[in-house]
Amino acid sequence: MTKKKKRLQSSLYPLLFLLSASGIALEVSLTRLFSYLFTHSYVYIIISVSMAGLGLGSVLMRILRDGIRQKVLRTALFLPAFLAGVMLLSSLLQAAVIVSLLTAFLIFMTIGLFQVLVFQQPRVQAGKLYASDLSGAAFGSVAAFLILNALGGMYATLLAASAISLACLLLYDKLFREPELSKETPVPQAPSHRFLKQTTALTLIIALVLISGSVSSLLPKRSLMKEMTRMLESPTDPAVITDSRWSAFGRVDLTETDNPLFKTLFIDGAAGTKMIKMEEGKVTRETAETLLYQYMGGVPLLAVDDSNKEQALVIGSGGGIDVVTLLLAGYRSIDAVEINPDFIQIVKEQSSYNGGIYTDNPQINLIEGEGRSFIRAVDKIYDLILMSLPITKSARNYGNQALTENYLFTSNAFGEYLDKLNSTGFIIIVAHYPNELLKITANAAAALMNRGLAIEDAMKQVVTIGTDSAPALILKTTPFTADEIAVFYAVMTSLGLQGTTNFIPGMPQRSREITLPDSTKSTVHEFHPGLSSLALGEWNIEDLNAHSREDIGIVTDNSPFFYQMSKTLPQEVVTVAIISAAILLLIASLFLIKGKLPGSLPFSRKSILQFASFGFIGLGYMMVEIAFLQKFILYWQHQTLALAVVLSIILISSGAGSYMSGFFLTGKRFILAILILAVLLTAGPFVVDELLSSTAAAPPVYKFLITLLAAAPPFFFMGMPFPILLERNVSLRTTRSEYPWMIGINSLASLAGGVFSMVIALAAGYHMVMAVGIICYALLLLTLLFDSRKLT
Repeated sequence: MTKKKKRLQSSLYPLLFLLSASGIALEVSLTRLFSYLFTHSYVYIIISVSMAGLGLGSVLMRILRDGIRQKVLRTALFLPAFLAGVMLLSSLLQAAVIVSLLTAFLIFMTIGLFQVLVFQQPRVQAGKLYASDLSGAAFGSVAAFLILNALGGMYATLLAASAISLACLLLYDKLFREPELSKETPVPQAPSHRFLKQTTALTLIIALVLISGSVSSLLPKRSLMKEMTRMLESPTDPAVITDSRWSAFGRVDLTETDNPLFKTLFIDGAAGTKMIKMEEGKVTRETAETLLYQYMGGVPLLAVDDSNKEQALVIGSGGGIDVVTLLLAGYRSIDAVEINPDFIQIVKEQSSYNGGIYTDNPQINLIEGEGRSFIRAVDKIYDLILMSLPITKSARNYGNQALTENYLFTSNAFGEYLDKLNSTGFIIIVAHYPNELLKITANAAAALMNRGLAIEDAMKQVVTIGTDSAPALILKTTPFTADEIAVFYAVMTSLGLQGTTNFIPGMPQRSREITLPDSTKSTVHEFHPGLSSLALGEWNIEDLNAHSREDIGIVTDNSPFFYQMSKTLPQEVVTVAIISAAILLLIASLFLIKGKLPGSLPFSRKSILQFASFGFIGLGYMMVEIAFLQKFILYWQHQTLALAVVLSIILISSGAGSYMSGFFLTGKRFILAILILAVLLTAGPFVVDELLSSTAAAPPVYKFLITLLAAAPPFFFMGMPFPILLERNVSLRTTRSEYPWMIGINSLASLAGGVFSMVIALAAGYHMVMAVGIICYALLLLTLLFDSRKLT
């Protein structure tokens, strides 16, 4: 091989690195962009289905005829940048969800086309290529957060898509400038490179012109009626957006109405949080009375004795409404924990409006971080923990599985909260609607039962009051006294807080009959019958859940889907599962007839084992990765930081394993590597759980080293099977023309692995996800043992 050919082949590694990095950066950017435009269910569907484009793009490279393949590749060169411009323009015009789905799908299909082209090249090592692919993904996952913080969701999406077009163009130029470099790959005739470059440049310019200066015009899809959209379009008191900014966490908007007493902050167009006008540290009498006598974050404080108002903790302080409420109620020291850095920055910048509650008030200690992680690490005892609607309900990670806030309301979380309260401390949580309040109450009661209390004794420490629009839970570390019960009942009746979920321990149930509009009679209970039955020991929590139309049962850290209120699988998960199954069935059908295609292996037992092997790798890797990621969500106090750190370690470790896979290429060494992996995956989770629990308060540097120690060994070996099996098939006289099938089925199985992980986690928890991932690798080992072929 000439030096020129070697140089050309060596250039494939950095170009594949660029393609992979820009691909994962686009995925992250689209997750943030779509989280703002749509609800989290649509985001899950769009991103998941789009990722199927990777696998289908790979398979298309094998089943398309040469003439069509040439046209597809020529067109695909500039598609990513052009389609990103179309996607953003359609978003500005409030286009349908299907436009976003189709454009994203075609972009990822383009990535799949060119990835398989690179892997098909002769005399290049699959292990080094896969290492470049994974390392690029690791780099892209970190770069995406930096780009999002610098440019925002719109421009980050365009930049990532443009980088994909650039990588495709450079790859095409390298592969087809020297046709002899691709003797085993049907080579389309290279088009004019000048024409391609000019076309790509023109596409980028058009896309930039289309969206230039349009960031402020981008709004959540109106038909979805997010909370911010409803405020902006209110016929009586419409709001206006006065400040907007993007970050890796999401888009934050500050809105104002004609009411001068407050402003509202939104994350991704939802989860509004109020910022109260408090010039010179004072509020109006009207505002004070509203916060203390109408706002459900303040009403329960009327029953708290002044001697028990020394130290309070607010989780999800947002715009500061709860902090202001606690100051008015007389709390002397307040820790305010907020996960969103843009919320914090905007409140600080608005200090002249809000009295500098995050900058100038010595009573307030502001902490940027996730509430549950803070609770685990802090060495303080509080009189009160307050959480008022700390809910985002938008996509927060790559796979869009659990939201960070889900961990705030598990039964395990309530146990940790109780550990941080004094002997007469309170927890107050304001919910959105009745069943959400009942689910919070069920998990609080479960935490008390985990401490050895019977359900009837646990309910002596629970009060729920409020109207159905904002009911509140008050949980105490000890049973409520007779005086406290009397105060809560007086508050409930005098302030008109007669909701359907009210419960006060020790109070007799009162009922009355009312006449409905259709002249029928109905019985109205003063207190919720189910909670009253729990207090009497007549029901358990399972009975309470059984009598509800929604799932209001116990949630644990192992399956922290608090906002999964449906008793069936979420519709978005069902949709993606059906689509994934259909695509896999399609690919399996094509695989069964692929023996009729020129240059393909005939259908046989060996080809089935080949198909199964790459499927088990894709399924197993994704399930283990997701299970590992969930373990570190609470370990790092910032979820976006956790994802960046852990995912990068996972991908780089896998890339290192792929690079070293040549050493394990022989049959016995390969099986040894799988056995070592099985041991690490089986025993590792128990060691990791204990390690993370004991080092929760460690500084970031030590946390990074511990994360590296926990994640690197198993994922090092998990990076080996894919490139080894690619090389294994080539060494057994399988041409590289079979690579599209191998890469395609692996990509599609990874998509299915993400979907099935969600289904399994919802039904049985992430421990079972890990177990199924281990089973996939065990099945991979069996396919190797059943396959009688020997490596040379």
